[in-house]
Amino acid sequence: MTRRAGGGGSAFVLIELLVVVAVIAVLAYLLFPVLARAREAARQRTCTSNMRQIGMAFRMYMEDCDGMRPYPLYRLAPRYVTSPAVLVCPSDPTGNYAYDTWGYRLADVRWPIPVSYDFFGPTDKQWAVMEERGPRSGYLIDRCHGEFAKRTTAPSGAAVTWRWGHTLRLNMDGSVVSREIRYNDASLCNTWTLMNYNPGEQIPPDPG
Repeated sequence: MTRRAGGGGSAFVLIELLVVVAVIAVLAYLLFPVLARAREAARQRTCTSNMRQIGMAFRMYMEDCDGMRPYPLYRLAPRYVTSPAVLVCPSDPTGNYAYDTWGYRLADVRWPIPVSYDFFGPTDKQWAVMEERGPRSGYLIDRCHGEFAKRTTAPSGAAVTWRWGHTLRLNMDGSVVSREIRYNDASLCNTWTLMNYNPGEQIPPDPG
């Protein structure tokens, strides 16, 4: 299968070289998705740990501030979180995603401490409903995992459509769950829905 080169060594013929290249390409095709999934799983574990730390810091802040909630979340740093890096999701492609979800342009002056996790500063009425629901309700979400949230604007600039993959959510009892949500109607993709969506359960009316 090989031929002698002029110097007495051996060399691959073209077909052998092509076979080797094809084998490497097939291995890469098979391994890259596996490695990508493993990398994302590691990121999600880090993110889950972040959310639990934020949850504990969140509660301490409320205890120290007569029930006030830390909005925006960067108020937790540096006193209540071990490191500002805890506030950043490892899968966040913007590095300050929560800032952008509030409609700010990425070219604007950014929050002084980057935050990926979205706590939407609910009113007292909303917070009361979530606390009453207990572990069935969440109060912190990460939109940056799975199929990343996409926002598209019509040429007129009027219509906005959101499409979600799955999100991580910190519940009232401190547990972190993943919720798969695939809505195209922007009214169904609001933060209230994400905080309260549980498969098989009716989402409570938003008290405003």
